[in-house]
Amino acid sequence: MDIYYQSEKFRQLLHRYEALQEDNISEFLDSEELTDVAEYYHYIGEDKKALEATDYAIRMYQQLRLHLLSKLVWHCSAATTRNSPMRLQRQ
Repeated sequence: MDIYYQSEKFRQLLHRYEALQEDNISEFLDSEELTDVAEYYHYIGEDKKALEATDYAIRMYQQLRLHLLSKLVWHCSAATTRNSPMRLQRQ
């Protein structure tokens, strides 16, 4: 797992995001923080949560729509390639 996702800084960010989604806090997360959260959820296989975080980011940052979507698509395709049966057979 990526070292950043294990850091205290990221754990606090994830906690803030999850509290925000549960309406427990009213706080502002910037676009990079939301991207990190979406990437984390995708990384751990929680694609539904990754898409929810991406949708939330898009609602908050309309101008970053293409950037966020292209980044998520890139990560999804990289993960698919990384876990493909053909690649696993070659190892």
